[in-house]
Amino acid sequence: MLFTPPQIPPNPQPVVTIWVHGTKIDECLPLPFARLARKIGNIIFQHKPGLHHANTFNTHHYEAIKASILNASQPTFFQQEYFYSFGWSGKLNLIERKNASQELFNALKTIHQAVLEKTGLAPKFILISHSHGGNVVLHLAEIIAPDGFEPIISKAILLACPVQKSTSHLIDSPLFERIYSLHSHTDMFQIADMQGLYRKKDEKKPLFSERHFDIHPKLVQAHIRWKSCPIWHEEDYIVNEVMLKHLTKSIKLIDYLKKNRGLFHVEFQLLPFLRQLPSIIAQLDELFDNNAQCSSHKDHDILIEL
Repeated sequence: MLFTPPQIPPNPQPVVTIWVHGTKIDECLPLPFARLARKIGNIIFQHKPGLHHANTFNTHHYEAIKASILNASQPTFFQQEYFYSFGWSGKLNLIERKNASQELFNALKTIHQAVLEKTGLAPKFILISHSHGGNVVLHLAEIIAPDGFEPIISKAILLACPVQKSTSHLIDSPLFERIYSLHSHTDMFQIADMQGLYRKKDEKKPLFSERHFDIHPKLVQAHIRWKSCPIWHEEDYIVNEVMLKHLTKSIKLIDYLKKNRGLFHVEFQLLPFLRQLPSIIAQLDELFDNNAQCSSHKDHDILIEL
């Protein structure tokens, strides 16, 4: 009897996840509030310039906890070995975002080459961004590498991204295979940046940023709401230093007064939402896959209640 050894399954294509933060919250506030916001930001947001692997952070830091949560829920897509945070100046400035995008592009190229040498496979990238970090991601479509390098961005997940005329058309770029835009109609910070102040002569541009992109076959837009209120876990309070406790207490007070509300801008970065993010992405993946030939679900917001 001839024995046939079992076939060894091919190595899965490496998936690299990179989290891109948005504008520093103290950039948008008057001085007294900016000082408070800066202290909160230093606790939960990573602003060190450049690319940083998740294991370089203290285990109680939000960057490390984010990676752990996403990996535990979806280990195939959010591989701990390939989870990074990308830091940039966070200034409320179009030029700064374009410069950050170039730095991000360079980082993608470096990772691509390293993973290719290690595994023999070109990695796919999942880019998760918050606020103006989404526009940093979209500006990638404007970059042309002299050597022809183009990263494979399987998903660009934009959390509360201010939709602006300078970048909204870039969702059409072949660089992005899918774009998931998650937002809340309660979030006023998303649309607060007055893009109209920077328009060129005779250029038509809305005064404020917008919430929605134009309909596109590879775009899904979802309105996120709490069905009741956010659920806080014990580990959340490990990282809740004094300033963050004030923030969570304020959110809990609002939840007491108002149930079934949309998320605030900062909540797209907090742990109660991040625990839900893998499930949201899985829902949108399934919806996208099952309706690839039908764009009706992309015509309007999908309502997702957490």
